[in-house]
Amino acid sequence: MRNKARRLWRTALNRRVIGEWDSQVSMIRRNLTMSKEFDARLGALVALLVKDRAVPRTSLNKLCFFADVASLKSVGDPISSGSYIKLQYGPVPKGIDYTRSCLINWSLLRESAELDGPYVSYRYRASQEVNFEAIVEDPDANLSDEKVRIIDRVRSVLARRTASYLSEKSHEFEPWLGADMGDDLSLERAVDDGRFIQWLQHERIIC
Repeated sequence: MRNKARRLWRTALNRRVIGEWDSQVSMIRRNLTMSKEFDARLGALVALLVKDRAVPRTSLNKLCFFADVASLKSVGDPISSGSYIKLQYGPVPKGIDYTRSCLINWSLLRESAELDGPYVSYRYRASQEVNFEAIVEDPDANLSDEKVRIIDRVRSVLARRTASYLSEKSHEFEPWLGADMGDDLSLERAVDDGRFIQWLQHERIIC
């Protein structure tokens, strides 16, 4: 059942006609999402952030975080489930490793690796087969026009910045400052940090 659900999820994103929705696919995907194994909202956010460029793993985590904070401020709801944890080089979306693995296994995401000094740098880019219109129209992704606009702005403005810059910037504000390593991070505290919101406005991520 689980493997069938995953195959149907991939087929729905890649091949279904916009405006059509198979009730069986919808039911199975809802069951899969409810199992908390795959976050369709986080999956859609990741796919759209790497739509037209290869993004380093650390940068991708930060772009998700900035997009979720901007969405919570603008529309009162994050784009993904909004669950983050304070880890080294964080914030890190909960479930991001599994989400990436699913997208890679379903041929929606391409992973590349290259040496960066003594380290290996992983980058991610959406596969050419991805139907982005289908993702935007997907009911489980819960993407409004404003959320899509925020993702587009984060991708076009912040994805060009280095991973170091994005990490350092995310550590200048709440909830990072008031949390201990391993703590859950509250997006509401980020929204309440006026300096964070001013920076997002300065970058024209939000109005």
